[in-house]
Amino acid sequence: MSIIRRQYRPGYPAIFLFFLLSLLLQSGCVWHVRNDSERQPRVVAFVPGWKNVKTMDINASSITHILYAFVKIKPNGIPYLPDPGDEENLYYLTSLKEKNPQLKVLLSVGGWKGSKYFSDVAKTDSSRRKFVGQLVVLVTMYNLDGVDIDWEYPGQTGAGNHYLPEDKWNYSLLLEDLRVALNRIAFLRNDNRHYLLTIDAAARQNWLDHVNISEIIKVVDFINLMTYDYYGEWDNRTGHHTNLFTSYCEPYGNSVNQSVILFEHAGVPADKIVIGGAFFGHWWNGVDKNNRGLCQVARGKGGTVSYRTIVDSIMKIPGYKKYWDRKARAPYLWNEKEAVFVTYDDPRSIKEKARYVRKKKLGGIMFREYTGDLNGELLDAIHKGLGK
Repeated sequence: MSIIRRQYRPGYPAIFLFFLLSLLLQSGCVWHVRNDSERQPRVVAFVPGWKNVKTMDINASSITHILYAFVKIKPNGIPYLPDPGDEENLYYLTSLKEKNPQLKVLLSVGGWKGSKYFSDVAKTDSSRRKFVGQLVVLVTMYNLDGVDIDWEYPGQTGAGNHYLPEDKWNYSLLLEDLRVALNRIAFLRNDNRHYLLTIDAAARQNWLDHVNISEIIKVVDFINLMTYDYYGEWDNRTGHHTNLFTSYCEPYGNSVNQSVILFEHAGVPADKIVIGGAFFGHWWNGVDKNNRGLCQVARGKGGTVSYRTIVDSIMKIPGYKKYWDRKARAPYLWNEKEAVFVTYDDPRSIKEKARYVRKKKLGGIMFREYTGDLNGELLDAIHKGLGK
């Protein structure tokens, strides 16, 4: 049991820490981001808080960072842990450091369905201080290693979120305030510890157009580039959703490589770019039968499915055939009779991504999410690709 856990009592410590942080945030302190390159390439796992993590049998020695998802935000701007098992999950995750002392556990805030109030939080000095103060209380309360901000997306509606044109500047200010607060917590606790600040970014030019990336890279330790969901069941056309390179039939150039180029050209250092692997896939039905369903119109419904379900269930159904797009370095499934197309990552494509990370000297690879493949095939492929 940690000292923080033993000493924490609701009320006074949180208020005191919030007050102290408010003073520090007003003091004009500079921030500091430590070069974390000695631990590269990173292997970053999203772990879902709405599940019992003890049942996941997490391989702590095979990952470097855990992003615990998600902290949500109340309408009044206060971050909170929404699931009943969050406290037990977090104590379990930090206990994994007994197996891997270098493991870092971060709180991931927001997500697709949890970003509604980010714009309100980032809007003013006072709203940012309130949010930052309470968020850092959670970090210290559970003896964690930092914060991951998954705002989907600044300046855009996302899943019906509040948003403003000023989000472009306010997002940077929010991250700056977080950087200062995390650095000051290390000072106050005198633990010679670097508390991490990371973000999750949509892997498209449209995201870059709505943020000040030159300011962001000054304060974050690395960026988790969400190089998946290029296509999904929301589209009326099929395509690879997490391909390494652009397919021969892809009209928009979507690929991991294209996204990395965009962010490098925007000034993001290679060692701060962590690309994404998908432990899930997307499927469509009612797909036109040309080209084995790839890059074709889809007239039916579709959905999202885990990698393990693809392997254990879908691939065992008669009629499904697996194909490999050599140019895109991506697999797909096609059932001609049922007109169903499935796009996903497999061990081969994940290994190719990890090799790409090593070749390009990127910051690492992350994946969503751990329960997508509890057998460990995809995680093993990451390490093979990284040469570990």
